[in-house]
Amino acid sequence: MMSRTFLIILLLMLWLAEFSLQVWDVPLNNQVRPIMWFISGLLFCGLSLWWLLRERGAENVRTDITRVEAWQRWLPWVVFLGGMMLAGRSLQGRFEEIPIDPYWSDIVPSIQLYVTRLLAGEPVYVPMEFPGWTVLPTYFPMMWLPYVPAEVFGFDYRWVAFGLFAIAVAVWVWHAARVGAGWISLTAFAGAPFVAVWLMAEGVRGQVFGMAVELMPVALYLLLALALLQKRLWLLALAIVGCLLSRYAFTFWLPVLFMVMLLEEGWWKTIRTGLIVAVGVGLLYVLPFLSRDWSILKNGLDYYHTTAVGQWHTQSFQSPGEKPHHLNQGFSFALYFYDFARGDVEDRLSLNRKVHMLASLLAAALLFVCTRLWRRRLQWRLTMLVGLKFYLTVFYGLFHVPFSYLYWLPLFLAFPVFVVILTPNKVKRG
Repeated sequence: MMSRTFLIILLLMLWLAEFSLQVWDVPLNNQVRPIMWFISGLLFCGLSLWWLLRERGAENVRTDITRVEAWQRWLPWVVFLGGMMLAGRSLQGRFEEIPIDPYWSDIVPSIQLYVTRLLAGEPVYVPMEFPGWTVLPTYFPMMWLPYVPAEVFGFDYRWVAFGLFAIAVAVWVWHAARVGAGWISLTAFAGAPFVAVWLMAEGVRGQVFGMAVELMPVALYLLLALALLQKRLWLLALAIVGCLLSRYAFTFWLPVLFMVMLLEEGWWKTIRTGLIVAVGVGLLYVLPFLSRDWSILKNGLDYYHTTAVGQWHTQSFQSPGEKPHHLNQGFSFALYFYDFARGDVEDRLSLNRKVHMLASLLAAALLFVCTRLWRRRLQWRLTMLVGLKFYLTVFYGLFHVPFSYLYWLPLFLAFPVFVVILTPNKVKRG
């Protein structure tokens, strides 16, 4: 039988296969890289679920928690601070190298406009004028509201994303300590995410940290993953609101969650959770913004389609005839549709979108079937946790606008899976 040590080594190797594409110039053809990324992610999820089915069944809940010495309790937090400083130093270099300027990227400048408009009492969701182009506001509130303190206190917006990421990691370390993880595991949990950020910031794609703030959605999804393991469903509801109003890639995973909750927790708890989500979305988005102009949502979706078409053409900074930059980064099978599908660019993009949606629906359906088949062997929360990474692996594996920073999300969702595998079984059924 496979030992836990061997499993962790195997999972680390699979995760490193994903991670390597963010850090190094892997000497593989860009049509091979998506296969490596996709298979590594699926195998990671499959092995994790197999292990949890064997070791973390509902009947195997542990109650004995190993006590640790005082220095063993403090060491992970020392490593946490050291890791945060290490990653922060590299990020500072990237922030200085890449100023907040729409000519580099309009992501942060757009967020600044959302925030300054809100603070000035101006309409937020109106077109944004940049030198030579216009951006329609498409971000939901949790993509920009967390940056209000940066504007009020006058510091770099990009530190907000890193700060929220650090908070999410800290909460996970606290959770692992609370359920009795060993001090060696805790120390690894406290340092590994920051080492990953440090290596990514120093790697071949490190400039992206100066242009994008994807660590903020990553933080929200890490908190969602933790909320899945808690019995307080209102925490789960709040975490859902945060993800739904930021990087809402889990769109088809979410209905599966509510269906499973309905079968496992009953009508009342499911409805109450849904009501909290509805109220949160209403208070943060519908009432203050959408109700003032109901066309905002449709206009945003239309604008996404327009920008997607633009990304399927050779970019202005490329040589004529080169493959579109973001499609050719080696993360998504979108490149296959560009290279091998028939028709013009819009036809190939349309086919990619249809296959992407179908695959996402099938992934969600498979996850639901698995939760029902394994309901007597594994807590539904654990299945849905690993299933979140599985679903996002399928979702982004076929995503038609594969910006490299979007792949940080499924990458870092491996962290909660490692925590669950390396901590005692304290997640009770129900």
